[in-house]
Amino acid sequence: GLLVLWLGWLGWLGQCALLVRAGEGGVEVLHPQPPDAVRGEPHRSPPLRYNVSGATVSWLRVGGEIAIVARPRTASEWRGAAMLARDNGMEFLVLGEGSNTLVAPGRVDAVVAVSGMRSITAIGDTVIRAQGGARMDDVVRFAVGRGLGGLEEFSGIPGTVGGAVAMNIHYRTRLLADVVCGAHVMDLARSGVVIAVPPAWFRFEYDYSLLLERRFVLIDVDLCLRALSRESLRTARRERSTILLRRATRYPPFGTTGCVFQNLPGCPQPSANCSAAYYLDQAGAKELATANMQVHSTHANMLLTTGDAATAEEAVWLVRRMHELVYAKFGIALQPEVRWLGTTPSMLETSGLHQATERFWGGDMVPGTPR
Repeated sequence: GLLVLWLGWLGWLGQCALLVRAGEGGVEVLHPQPPDAVRGEPHRSPPLRYNVSGATVSWLRVGGEIAIVARPRTASEWRGAAMLARDNGMEFLVLGEGSNTLVAPGRVDAVVAVSGMRSITAIGDTVIRAQGGARMDDVVRFAVGRGLGGLEEFSGIPGTVGGAVAMNIHYRTRLLADVVCGAHVMDLARSGVVIAVPPAWFRFEYDYSLLLERRFVLIDVDLCLRALSRESLRTARRERSTILLRRATRYPPFGTTGCVFQNLPGCPQPSANCSAAYYLDQAGAKELATANMQVHSTHANMLLTTGDAATAEEAVWLVRRMHELVYAKFGIALQPEVRWLGTTPSMLETSGLHQATERFWGGDMVPGTPR
């Protein structure tokens, strides 16, 4: 679910963009003028919305008010959105579909950019190029429709390509990094330079890529797939249909966060289950609920909004309790997979939980008496 946030200070965004290639010896200028993907004025103002409810940009349908939401459709509009944040002293945040995002209570004083770059094209016989704002499942459908294999395991995973690459999405043992063979990214700290990068540049790990390091925006990514025989294509189509059906019957289609916590990178015992949902289920997390929100009854690692009056405070309380239950029963400090949009002072207080989770679950937010 897939979303990403790139936060932090933005350097000067200059008046031109170059396409360069990253390498061990630095960067190589490929073109003195930007390619078609970034051609146009040095920067344009993207479509903007002001004082936007966080409930409209998150699948969980809760959250505080966001100062500005921008929808850049070109690289020049990406630079314009970033310059808007810089000129107003605001954070610049990048958001996908909000399928794995919690929006903080209160006001989010930031420019939140939601990519409007959504094209999907074939480059040669077995390579697909997808822009960062394209829906991941649309890319899977496009690939299978062209008789290409390698993405069908990711069928039905919500979110955008940008979020999928940033988080290096996974399904069982499959990682998206397995098929990434190149990309173009914009470096917002270097005057909006567009860089052609190889797969190694991303430093892919489980639930991680360099895109999470706050200064880069994915323009597009190349996915190197394999041509399928007629029989293999039938198998791939059956697998896609099976996965889509499983997701439709097990996972809620809206009003959810996606998985709240990461699976364990290693098991406490060789035979132990590494699924965060397993430990949450064993710790009794499925019994947790508030007036308008609950842990999902068929998946203990997901939240589900059940009432129109749901609030972000309810989500914070549930997530903290989920974490505490597992820590109390197993001594395991689950690591967050869901991304947080914005912060509030109470969330930054010492919570007594594992240090890596303090940014997400700190504070003492209890939304009333849970049922």
